[in-house]
Amino acid sequence: TENKTLFTATNFSIGVNILFHINEKLSHIMNGFSAYDVKMTETHHLQKIDHPSGTAVTLAEGILNHLDRKKKYVGLLEGEKAKLTSFDLQILSKRAPDVAGFHKVTYESPIDEITLIHNAKSRLGFAQGAVLAAEWMQGKKGVYTMKELLNF
Repeated sequence: TENKTLFTATNFSIGVNILFHINEKLSHIMNGFSAYDVKMTETHHLQKIDHPSGTAVTLAEGILNHLDRKKKYVGLLEGEKAKLTSFDLQILSKRAPDVAGFHKVTYESPIDEITLIHNAKSRLGFAQGAVLAAEWMQGKKGVYTMKELLNF
């Protein structure tokens, strides 16, 4: 395996990976501000069967790793109901025509709201990120992720 190379990512979009990074930083900051509750929404095309999306799960993991007051995520397809506790991070999944991928993380308090959004206008960003990763891997050995590629 020492002569092998692997590049792994839950999403190859450069923009999404920047969002992952900012999401982790914001959740670390928000750990000190308990007045803010956090929730997520993800929307994809009608043909997407799984929910929540892998991108939403990666965002949720970034939050759960840094925000002590959230212990697990609960994925709900639009229209589904579930009894949530204050320890649950809700991920609401929506399906709509012609949506490449939309992810929103919202921190809300009684007095204001902070929102992170990534809206994929097409699937081109995923392909461009994969090509960038392939070019970057030239001559490298080992296991790499978008964090190494983007120098986070």
